[in-house]
Amino acid sequence: MSVTTRTSRWRILLLAGSCVWRIGAESLTLDAQANGIGGFNVSDAPEAVILAPDPITVGSDLQMASLPIVYKPPVISFNVGTDRRVGPFPLVEGTPLGTATNAHKLVQIRNGTFSIQAPDGTVKGPFSYRNGTPVPVGPAVTTVYRVKPDFTVTLASDGFRRQKPKIGLTPVNGTLPETLNELRTYYVNLLNRRNLDTAPMHLSGVPRIHYRNTGVSSASTTINVSRRDQENARWQAERGAVHALEQLFEKRFRHRSYAITDRFTYHFQPPPGDYILCAMQKVQDTRSTAFAGSQTLIWWTLMTFDGERACSITLTPENAISWQGIFNLPE
Repeated sequence: MSVTTRTSRWRILLLAGSCVWRIGAESLTLDAQANGIGGFNVSDAPEAVILAPDPITVGSDLQMASLPIVYKPPVISFNVGTDRRVGPFPLVEGTPLGTATNAHKLVQIRNGTFSIQAPDGTVKGPFSYRNGTPVPVGPAVTTVYRVKPDFTVTLASDGFRRQKPKIGLTPVNGTLPETLNELRTYYVNLLNRRNLDTAPMHLSGVPRIHYRNTGVSSASTTINVSRRDQENARWQAERGAVHALEQLFEKRFRHRSYAITDRFTYHFQPPPGDYILCAMQKVQDTRSTAFAGSQTLIWWTLMTFDGERACSITLTPENAISWQGIFNLPE
């Protein structure tokens, strides 16, 4: 009986953010003889095809994750004389000031100014709502008092209490877009490699064994990656992605909180502008049965801080994203 088998070899090329795989084959011919009722025949020329998804590609637009930011109206207080302060009052049309028997109202709020309407309908103003602006509404000297607004980030989960999170802001300017494009390209390569490492392999023309004594043919046409190996490939990709993100965080996200209240609320007062918020928190990993350890929850969003309105965001396990989610890449 003649036996012919073929060994296959494959290689991976990572080029320009995409993963390309090629499969070639070299023949190795063996001659053997098998006699008797229990003999077998083996076909030749197996070809291997890796059943991975098409390589991920991205366009020139830098698409990123977004989370809702809650904005509050600007607020204003008043120093009355030298020993009394009233407020704060939201800078909203019609906000009442004073007492029920002597009620004034904030009116004509626009372009950084406001006016005050007296109970008899007369209007005084406009006044700038900058600190120290005099407002002649009574016998005592009254001036505007404003506290610089905060951007607050609150961690809302008991599971976040074990390790200190990383929370920071970076302004959207300079070379940041180029740096983020480099990170996205690296993430695309990680995903393509992970998809290749976890994909099954289909064998075409695999050696087929025919047992003469039973008349049964045996053939295995698909080789699946074990669950443990799949989890290991995903873990390796996540570890590389988080490490790259942590390096970027230390280099670019240098606006850190100036105060922490209630243990889990972080306060920021950056200059007005557009920012990216990045937060990371390590928690116990409950996804894997093969590996014990921690996973990193990630929050990432574009935001605007205008220096007039206080704003806030609450971070929970439910609104956390994976590293792929930063650039809206497939999971």
